[in-house]
Amino acid sequence: MNDRYLHIMMAKGEELWKKNHLAEARSTYEELVQLFPEEPELFHRLGSVSLEQGDNIAAEGYFRKLVQLRPDSTEAKMLLGMTCAERGLHQPAVEYLQQVVAECPGVVEVHHRLGLSLAELHRYPEALKSYQEALAASPGHSGILCSIGLLLSSMGRLAESQQYLMKALESDPNNLGAMNNLGRVVKMRGKAADGLTWFWEVLERDRENGPATSNFLYTLNYVPGIPPDRIAVAYRELAPRTFSAPAKISIPEREDRFPSQPLRIGYVSADFYGHSVAFFLEPVLLNHDPARFEIFCYSNRAAGDETTARLRALAAGWRQINGATDQQVAAMIAEDRIDILVDLSGHTAGHRLGVFTYRPAPVQASWIGHPNTTGLPQMDYYITDSSCDPPGMTDRLFCERLWRLPRIFSCYRPPAESPEVAPPPALTTGAITFGCFNNFAKVNDVVIDWWAAILNRLPGSRLYLKNQSMNDVDTRSYVIDTFARHGIGFERLVMQGITKSREEHFALYANIDIALDTFPYHGTTTTCEALWMGVPVISLAGTTHVSRVGVSLLHAVGLDKLVAATPEEYVHHAIELANNSQQRRWLRENLRSIMLHSPLMDAAGVTRDVEQAYFGMLNQRLQHVAEVSFNSGKSDVAEACYRQLVATTPSDPGLHNCLATVLDHQGHYAEAIAHYQKALELQPDLIEVRCNMANTLGHAGAPAEAIQQLQEILAETPDYLRGWQTLAHYCLREGRKDDALHCLSHLVRLDPENAEAWRDLADLYEERREFRNALHCLEKALARLPDDVDLLNSTGLLRHELGDLDGAESAYLRALSLDPGNAVLHNNMGNIYKSRLMMNEAIAWYDRALANDGDNASIIFNRSLAILALGNCDEGWRGFERRFDMTPPVVLPHRDLPEWNGEPLNGRRLLVQSEQVFGDTFMFARFVPTAASCGGPVVFQCQDHGIRKALASLAGDVEALVVRGESMPRPDVQVPLLSLPGIFGVNLGNIPAPAGYLTADPARVEQWRTVIPRSRSLNVGLVWGGRKAPLNSDRSMPLQTLEPLLLLRDVHYFSLQTGDDACQITDYTGKIDDLNPLLTDFGETAAAITNLDLVITIDTAVAHLAGALGKPVWVMLKYSPDWRWLLVRDDSPWYASARLFRQASPGNWAPTVSAIKTALENLLTPGKKI
Repeated sequence: MNDRYLHIMMAKGEELWKKNHLAEARSTYEELVQLFPEEPELFHRLGSVSLEQGDNIAAEGYFRKLVQLRPDSTEAKMLLGMTCAERGLHQPAVEYLQQVVAECPGVVEVHHRLGLSLAELHRYPEALKSYQEALAASPGHSGILCSIGLLLSSMGRLAESQQYLMKALESDPNNLGAMNNLGRVVKMRGKAADGLTWFWEVLERDRENGPATSNFLYTLNYVPGIPPDRIAVAYRELAPRTFSAPAKISIPEREDRFPSQPLRIGYVSADFYGHSVAFFLEPVLLNHDPARFEIFCYSNRAAGDETTARLRALAAGWRQINGATDQQVAAMIAEDRIDILVDLSGHTAGHRLGVFTYRPAPVQASWIGHPNTTGLPQMDYYITDSSCDPPGMTDRLFCERLWRLPRIFSCYRPPAESPEVAPPPALTTGAITFGCFNNFAKVNDVVIDWWAAILNRLPGSRLYLKNQSMNDVDTRSYVIDTFARHGIGFERLVMQGITKSREEHFALYANIDIALDTFPYHGTTTTCEALWMGVPVISLAGTTHVSRVGVSLLHAVGLDKLVAATPEEYVHHAIELANNSQQRRWLRENLRSIMLHSPLMDAAGVTRDVEQAYFGMLNQRLQHVAEVSFNSGKSDVAEACYRQLVATTPSDPGLHNCLATVLDHQGHYAEAIAHYQKALELQPDLIEVRCNMANTLGHAGAPAEAIQQLQEILAETPDYLRGWQTLAHYCLREGRKDDALHCLSHLVRLDPENAEAWRDLADLYEERREFRNALHCLEKALARLPDDVDLLNSTGLLRHELGDLDGAESAYLRALSLDPGNAVLHNNMGNIYKSRLMMNEAIAWYDRALANDGDNASIIFNRSLAILALGNCDEGWRGFERRFDMTPPVVLPHRDLPEWNGEPLNGRRLLVQSEQVFGDTFMFARFVPTAASCGGPVVFQCQDHGIRKALASLAGDVEALVVRGESMPRPDVQVPLLSLPGIFGVNLGNIPAPAGYLTADPARVEQWRTVIPRSRSLNVGLVWGGRKAPLNSDRSMPLQTLEPLLLLRDVHYFSLQTGDDACQITDYTGKIDDLNPLLTDFGETAAAITNLDLVITIDTAVAHLAGALGKPVWVMLKYSPDWRWLLVRDDSPWYASARLFRQASPGNWAPTVSAIKTALENLLTPGKKI
């Protein structure tokens, strides 16, 4: 490759860079580096592009290579030094930046950056010098002033720090860093509430500012008087707003590694050094079982110490994450395949909560470092104990689920260099010295009031305060002035700043007799230190974790009596202990031994507790995965999870039950029953398991055993609701509907709020055609579920069935207000208007339904019936054909044959198939002769032998008249009988054979003349009941309704009624001759009708048979009759011999019967003809 290619491609990369196509530019430069590995400019550009992408790790590597290629380049060393500083690699950053300053002393930002790194290394004087040099070159530089202020606060010079930070704000009123640091400084000076004001000022300007968010939330724990629920709301609202992952990291599924390989635990912290967190973590790391756990530490701090080295040696994996983005760290954790990721910082300095929002591990928990919730929904657990967080007291305040360790939330490891316990100072001074070595931010006016009260009650006693803030002269003056207002002179106060070593720090406990805890933020490390040095601690129990840590620590060493429940008790306990020299001496001599043998220092035991917690968390996670997988149809994954859980916890009956449930779902019934039985061996009183096993017996084809087991359960536990519901299900399945009705009736008595039981009961009553009972049950269900669209629809259907069209419409409209696009509801509204004979309105509703479900066959069919009722046959027949696509469809046995559409048969054999009910077959049989004239033989298949005898007169027109299931000549094509009028283009003006097209068997007619002899009376046949079909039961009437007709003289009535309604004639013996026993088939009925003068019938098959025979027939029609009777008219284009008598209003037959009586009276007038 030549230089020309290099320059062309570098120009291409530069152009992409200018257009902000950073990934493409970087890719171009990376390809070039492979070809030109010694070209410095490529590494310069790669490092710069990587920085813009936020990839500081890659940038450092590229700039390091640049320095190797250009060792004399000041710019290269500056870039590497700056990038190392950004990554938190402060030692190399200082080395490179010091070289830059020596070579080019006038660069302000280099001095500034050098000072920042020196400060991070705690080289405070050098850092201050570097800042001052930068400030000299750029007076009034807000950023430098801010850095000096921050540095001075770290040195304990708080008043000076505050002055510099105010100067930074004067220089730049929008310097958010200065505001944030001011909040930290005033908090360190004992003014935590003022700190909140500064932090909130930042958030008002930058609502997602991470440092200010964490500082604000953390500081809420310091301020007395803020309601815990308000603090919880702040965490829940602010933390997710600020710390949220913009991308999703791909997480490997963990169940494949659990529990066969060691679990991988990842600890994330900036405090893996001589920090309080390490004092509680190190003993756990020392005692983790390496056979079961692999430990990974993700350190957000570059600098280390002896503690860092010890911790690093205890970890299987150590990752430096300072300088890496949250997404990079999350990817790293996912690649390490961490099972449980543990946050040790919460919202304290150096935290990496943003990493957790990517959820790089299956289980995530927070522990030790922060005394409150993280506020993040991605954090699963907060590890604590029952003293810090008594069950029911604080759970609501956490986003996380609280996992309470059985004895104490952690264990303490004192430093090896801590001195021996010294004698109590009161032995030499003659007065009690109280002390508090807690962070001064935890001290507030409320606490000072209590301390002053104690000192005032014990003249000569002193208070020893030791913390970093006491290095500050102004803060010491504030303390002196505050106590002076309570009458406490400065001579009774000892104020000590930070010491040079931990050994010196511990030695200072020799100066105090009794330690006083702070409130609401208890001490943790300082309480442990005091106890270790033989100093008892007085603590006040609050109602939050932060105000109960002291409760846990003192409980662990058996000093519950030093825990106060009220401020008055706090003061009393302190004075009481001060006055009990014998108890103080005993505690001084024995506390270290007590602590050594307490849970607080049982490192091995607490570690086992922590490890069991980790297994428990993974078990819960695995159960969650199993439940989600099962509910989403992944039963194989669920099975694998539960098998692993059962293997690790075989004594848990709940896990056996869950595994059995999955196995039942998969059809592995025998193994499922075995696991149910195992669960019952472990805990025999588990009714739910017994019920589940009954279900499995039912699924396995043993419903009788299932019913028997359920009956046994209910005999023992008659109030077991699920048992009654399950028993009802199996009774229904076995056809024991009366038993099912009993079960559901009992269930709703026990549990009247059970809407589903009321729904099921309604279904049973509806099936029994007890519509009013069904409606009552639906209304009960609706009272519990008023917005249930299905219930509203069912209510509408029942009210329609009962003739309550207004009530049905109201139910449908309510449902439509909840589900406006529901096509079924629109269709049902169409049915309402069809029943009101408002066909155009009905069609409009059907059209609305089709707008939401354009190819719904049932809706199209219903619409066609309204159109046919209006007499529009051309359009009506087209929609009428969709009856075969409905749910449920019209089913015919030979629909697999090619369908005939009216074309010439040319010798092909045509099968005409009857369908639906007998009346349809009689009505449409008139079209069979027309089909037979189309050029081929016709086979007419009817429903059964009974109707074939009435159709026998058509035999001359067809090749064969057969019954379904009979052998027949093999057809070539087929057509449904009711499709013929559409094929032939029939309309109201060209209906064939309206005068009649069937004749009865002459021999049978002759036989019936002996039954229905000719006489001077009018021989009239009666039919009053028909098949009870949905929305059609109101076509029938009780025989009693026809009584007015029976009063007429010279009319001889014969009952043509068959079926269940025929028994009503027993009340009218002598008034009506009962022909039912002789009407063995429709052939007999046809012969009987032929011998009658007139048939009076409801809309049933007899009406069509009489019309097809040409016999005068008066048809009594309900208010909303079938489509074939059209509207209004009293004649029928289908039957010339028919006369129609319509109800004037729904359900009212009296006017109809009266009209028929009048018509009969007219017939009886001499000279009148039918």
